[in-house]
Amino acid sequence: MKLFVKMYLNHEVNISICQHVVHEIIILLTTQNVNMLCKYFRRILMSVRCKLGDIMKQRRLSNKDVVALTGVSRNTITSLAANATKRIDYDTLEGLCRGLGVTPGDLIEYVPDDNTKTP
Repeated sequence: MKLFVKMYLNHEVNISICQHVVHEIIILLTTQNVNMLCKYFRRILMSVRCKLGDIMKQRRLSNKDVVALTGVSRNTITSLAANATKRIDYDTLEGLCRGLGVTPGDLIEYVPDDNTKTP
């Protein structure tokens, strides 16, 4: 949990991601599901992230606003904005790009892992 507080303070994640992570950790710890907890952390610490939440914050858009602009479902918007998804469909990506006037590169970011060796 200290890791996510540090990441939040360094502006690497937003508060909704931290709240979501803490909630999921509590659920997994209370059910004593260690394997699921490990899978969850691997997903959270992925090196590819969606920047929809940042775009929404900059433009002061709510989930409802983005749904209206893009035609993408509210659940998908919520998940992408919290960077809590493993994949994104091309149809979803197209709707977001068209509705928000952005490119895929504006929505998706690659963050290299410090432990990754480069050739």
